Amino acid sequence: MEPLAAGAVGPQRPPGGGRIKLLLAIASVVAVGSALTMLQGQVERGAVLVTLRLALEVTVLCLLLGIAPTYFVLRRAEMLGRGLVALALASLIVPTIARSLALGALFSYYGPVASSLRAMGLWAANRPLDSSHAAVVAALVTLYLPIVVLITATAARGLGRIPDVASTLGARPLTRCLRVVLPALASAVIASGLVVFGQVLGVIVTPRILGSGDLTVALLIDDLLKRSLDPGGAVRLAVAQLALAAPLAVAAGLYLRDLPRSGRRPLRPVAQSSAGWVVGLVPAVILLGAPAALLALSVVDSTVLTFADASARGVSLQWYRHLFDDPGWARVMPATILTWSTAAFLAVGGGLAAMLGTRGRPKARSAMRLSLGAMMFIPHNALGVIAFWTVQMLPDGIANRFPGWALAGTGQALPALPLAFLLIDRSLDGVERSLKVAASIGAGPIRRLYQIVLPRAAPGVIAALLVTALISLDDIVFVRYVPRGTVNTLSTELYSRVLYSASPDLAALSVLTLISVLCGAAFALLVLRRRALPAWRRRAARVWPAAGPQVDITGAGQDAG
Repeated sequence: MEPLAAGAVGPQRPPGGGRIKLLLAIASVVAVGSALTMLQGQVERGAVLVTLRLALEVTVLCLLLGIAPTYFVLRRAEMLGRGLVALALASLIVPTIARSLALGALFSYYGPVASSLRAMGLWAANRPLDSSHAAVVAALVTLYLPIVVLITATAARGLGRIPDVASTLGARPLTRCLRVVLPALASAVIASGLVVFGQVLGVIVTPRILGSGDLTVALLIDDLLKRSLDPGGAVRLAVAQLALAAPLAVAAGLYLRDLPRSGRRPLRPVAQSSAGWVVGLVPAVILLGAPAALLALSVVDSTVLTFADASARGVSLQWYRHLFDDPGWARVMPATILTWSTAAFLAVGGGLAAMLGTRGRPKARSAMRLSLGAMMFIPHNALGVIAFWTVQMLPDGIANRFPGWALAGTGQALPALPLAFLLIDRSLDGVERSLKVAASIGAGPIRRLYQIVLPRAAPGVIAALLVTALISLDDIVFVRYVPRGTVNTLSTELYSRVLYSASPDLAALSVLTLISVLCGAAFALLVLRRRALPAWRRRAARVWPAAGPQVDITGAGQDAG
């Protein structure tokens, strides 16, 4: 057992990785000290303490509810494990505004959760649940638990047959857990914790909709920028927040790079057991809570989601009819489409340019992956304030030439660019050999781009367009911060209405938006599966005659990601 536990477990880390993480730890200490010096007054210091407490609570709960159950389910109940991963992916599609609306209905005074807790004596009758600190923590756990589940599932599958080998060699379950499983999942635990902690630093939508009394750094920045009209104080706090979040984001990117990857011998489930189903139901119920409540709120014939109304009044589609009778939604659709189109164009174009610019330079490609991967985990509100400051620094003659939706789309491209680059880069993995062969037999740059790069990049481009749509439909930060004028999109209109009234027709709109996104994803998958890009696919499937019948420059026999 000693050689197995000492050297055969875990990913092969790149040389110098320990030194990089040591330097990152030193930089984190310096960044924290710098951030603390930027704070002025008790309000700002109190907001930092509240933020750190909230982030710590949410992170610990997500790790407890995500790490062990996910691994146990993948080992004990294979079917439920696959379902749990699929459910986590589907849960990420639910917009934060819609999720907060559904959870607000669940946690309201007459809602199912609050009523049940009062009936069991676990919550005081005169205390509202939806605006409490506990409700905000629970809502954020449902928001970030899918990330922990997906990272853990990736690392657990990358273990391969090592747990089985350890068991065959006589290792007891406790020894197997402490010396085989935990060291291999350490990167997943740390990466998940860093990602969740860093993201909670920038939450705005969920506390606002639930009416929380906790003043976090992100909420204070939003108040300074949009209510108190103190952009200088907002920028200063955003820089302090960025100093706290940036080292966490870089560290998360490093640990995600160290995750074990699934190979040809994936994790093999052991004998099926009912315990696997029981453990797996806990995160599954949490992931299903918000979408189920959203759907129930949109079809119940009542303005309040209660057990009595759901059983007595039955199902009704009146809220969907009210939705189509409201002309306000049609007015915001042009700005929504234009904003998304701008963000998609910049994100996909920037991803392609970054990928082509680092082609043939492995060190530059690795640095680009790490830097853009870390950028994914920077809180959006900090990026939004930095983008706001950048636009304000532009001369009036330049900034006023751009319409508001173009500036909002440019801001949304900031979080979408890293995802677009990573998706396109993954789809073009292994294309270098095909390009070299094509160049050696006389294919020009345009022909190589049209017949090799574009067909191979198509899956990544389509996935990037869908991801950009999800970001655009869930964004209220860049639309409210970046443009100099007022831009009203579908997300900002929904957010403003939810703040004042949790009407069921808003839930109906959220359900229709979610169905539209799922239909778009299904259509894209169908297009890629059936190769419904005939011109590109036929050209990409050709075998160049000059290279001989053995050489396929399209890389069709390789993994396209």
